[in-house]
Amino acid sequence: MAKLTHRFENVNGSVSVEELEIISVSKKKYDEVLLCIKSNMNIPFATIKLYNSNLAIDAAACFESAEALGKEIERRWQLQDENKRLREFIQGVADIDSAIVSDPDYENPLSMGELQWDAKNILKENKDE
Repeated sequence: MAKLTHRFENVNGSVSVEELEIISVSKKKYDEVLLCIKSNMNIPFATIKLYNSNLAIDAAACFESAEALGKEIERRWQLQDENKRLREFIQGVADIDSAIVSDPDYENPLSMGELQWDAKNILKENKDE
Protein backbone atom coordinates (compact mmCIF):
# COMPACT_ATOMS: atom_id res chain seq x y z
CA MET A 1 0.00 0.00 0.00
CA ALA A 2 1.46 3.35 -1.07
CA LYS A 3 1.86 6.17 1.41
CA LEU A 4 2.31 9.90 1.02
CA THR A 5 4.94 11.34 3.33
CA HIS A 6 4.73 14.95 4.51
CA ARG A 7 7.04 17.17 6.50
CA PHE A 8 5.87 20.43 7.99
CA GLU A 9 7.41 22.45 10.75
CA ASN A 10 7.06 20.39 13.96
CA VAL A 11 4.90 17.80 12.16
CA ASN A 12 5.82 14.86 9.96
CA GLY A 13 4.24 11.55 9.05
CA SER A 14 2.49 9.73 6.24
CA VAL A 15 -1.01 9.14 4.89
CA SER A 16 -2.23 5.95 3.20
CA VAL A 17 -3.25 6.53 -0.43
CA GLU A 18 -6.00 3.89 -0.13
CA GLU A 19 -7.74 5.85 2.63
CA LEU A 20 -7.06 9.30 1.19
CA GLU A 21 -9.84 11.83 1.78
CA ILE A 22 -9.78 15.26 0.16
CA ILE A 23 -11.61 18.24 1.64
CA SER A 24 -12.04 21.85 0.63
CA VAL A 25 -11.07 24.45 3.23
CA SER A 26 -12.29 28.03 2.75
CA LYS A 27 -10.45 30.89 4.42
CA LYS A 28 -12.73 33.91 4.03
CA LYS A 29 -10.33 36.20 5.91
CA TYR A 30 -7.72 35.67 3.18
CA ASP A 31 -10.21 35.04 0.33
CA GLU A 32 -8.49 31.70 -0.22
CA VAL A 33 -9.72 28.15 -0.89
CA LEU A 34 -7.38 25.22 -0.24
CA LEU A 35 -7.69 21.57 -1.19
CA CYS A 36 -6.41 19.49 1.69
CA ILE A 37 -5.72 15.89 2.55
CA LYS A 38 -7.76 15.09 5.63
CA SER A 39 -5.64 13.30 8.19
CA ASN A 40 -4.92 14.02 11.85
CA MET A 41 -4.53 17.57 10.48
CA ASN A 42 -5.52 19.17 7.17
CA ILE A 43 -2.53 18.98 4.82
CA PRO A 44 -2.89 21.58 2.03
CA PHE A 45 -1.70 20.50 -1.41
CA ALA A 46 -3.45 22.95 -3.78
CA THR A 47 -4.88 26.46 -3.80
CA ILE A 48 -7.85 27.34 -6.00
CA LYS A 49 -7.14 30.70 -7.63
CA LEU A 50 -9.58 32.01 -10.26
CA TYR A 51 -7.83 35.32 -10.95
CA ASN A 52 -4.49 36.24 -12.47
CA SER A 53 -3.54 39.31 -10.45
CA ASN A 54 -2.50 39.37 -6.83
CA LEU A 55 -5.04 42.03 -5.87
CA ALA A 56 -7.28 41.47 -2.86
CA ILE A 57 -10.29 42.94 -4.69
CA ASP A 58 -9.99 40.26 -7.43
CA ALA A 59 -9.61 37.50 -4.85
CA ALA A 60 -12.73 38.72 -3.02
CA ALA A 61 -14.70 38.91 -6.28
CA CYS A 62 -13.86 35.29 -7.17
CA PHE A 63 -14.04 33.80 -3.66
CA GLU A 64 -17.59 32.37 -3.93
CA SER A 65 -16.81 30.72 -7.28
CA ALA A 66 -13.55 29.28 -5.92
CA GLU A 67 -15.41 27.99 -2.86
CA ALA A 68 -18.07 26.34 -5.07
CA LEU A 69 -15.36 24.73 -7.22
CA GLY A 70 -13.58 23.42 -4.11
CA LYS A 71 -16.81 21.88 -2.79
CA GLU A 72 -17.47 20.28 -6.20
CA ILE A 73 -13.98 18.75 -6.31
CA GLU A 74 -14.50 17.42 -2.77
CA ARG A 75 -17.93 16.01 -3.70
CA ARG A 76 -16.60 14.27 -6.82
CA TRP A 77 -13.69 12.77 -4.91
CA GLN A 78 -16.09 11.32 -2.31
CA LEU A 79 -18.39 10.10 -5.11
CA GLN A 80 -15.45 8.30 -6.72
CA ASP A 81 -14.88 6.47 -3.44
CA GLU A 82 -18.58 5.55 -3.17
CA ASN A 83 -18.55 4.27 -6.76
CA LYS A 84 -15.53 2.10 -5.96
CA ARG A 85 -17.34 0.57 -2.97
CA LEU A 86 -20.45 0.03 -5.14
CA ARG A 87 -18.40 -1.71 -7.86
CA GLU A 88 -16.86 -3.97 -5.20
CA PHE A 89 -20.34 -4.79 -3.85
CA ILE A 90 -21.68 -5.57 -7.35
CA GLN A 91 -18.66 -7.78 -8.03
CA GLY A 92 -19.33 -9.62 -4.77
CA VAL A 93 -22.97 -10.19 -5.76
CA ALA A 94 -21.86 -11.41 -9.21
CA ASP A 95 -19.44 -13.83 -7.56
CA ILE A 96 -22.21 -15.19 -5.32
CA ASP A 97 -24.55 -15.46 -8.33
CA SER A 98 -21.98 -17.37 -10.38
CA ALA A 99 -21.39 -19.70 -7.40
CA ILE A 100 -25.14 -20.42 -7.20
CA VAL A 101 -25.44 -21.05 -10.94
CA SER A 102 -22.48 -23.43 -10.91
CA ASP A 103 -23.91 -25.36 -7.93
CA PRO A 104 -25.46 -28.62 -9.27
CA ASP A 105 -27.75 -28.93 -6.21
CA TYR A 106 -29.35 -25.49 -6.74
CA GLU A 107 -32.86 -25.64 -8.18
CA ASN A 108 -34.30 -22.49 -9.72
CA PRO A 109 -37.84 -21.98 -8.40
CA LEU A 110 -38.91 -20.46 -11.74
CA SER A 111 -38.32 -22.07 -15.07
CA MET A 112 -37.67 -20.00 -18.18
CA GLY A 113 -41.14 -20.85 -19.51
CA GLU A 114 -42.80 -19.45 -16.38
CA LEU A 115 -40.80 -16.23 -16.68
CA GLN A 116 -41.81 -15.80 -20.35
CA TRP A 117 -45.46 -16.45 -19.49
CA ASP A 118 -45.35 -13.82 -16.72
CA ALA A 119 -43.73 -11.30 -19.08
CA LYS A 120 -46.44 -11.88 -21.74
CA ASN A 121 -49.22 -11.41 -19.18
CA ILE A 122 -47.66 -8.20 -17.84
CA LEU A 123 -47.38 -6.80 -21.37
CA LYS A 124 -50.99 -7.79 -22.11
CA GLU A 125 -52.24 -6.11 -18.90
CA ASN A 126 -50.35 -2.90 -19.79
CA LYS A 127 -51.97 -2.88 -23.28
CA ASP A 128 -55.44 -3.31 -21.79
CA GLU A 129 -54.97 -0.29 -19.53
